[in-house]
Amino acid sequence: FTNVEGIDLDDDRFGLGIGMKYQYSPEITFDLDYDLELAEDFDSHTGTIGMKYKF
Repeated sequence: FTNVEGIDLDDDRFGLGIGMKYQYSPEITFDLDYDLELAEDFDSHTGTIGMKYKF
């Protein structure tokens, strides 16, 4: 059994999301996303890089 302290969802927090999409050709698309969340108890950084190919 592990006692885990939860995150207080009532804390003041700041969130920012930035995304970019580049269509190289009708078949190929590149994606770049970054999300930032700042709160009193924690900071969160997530990002994704992707490529889509339609066939």
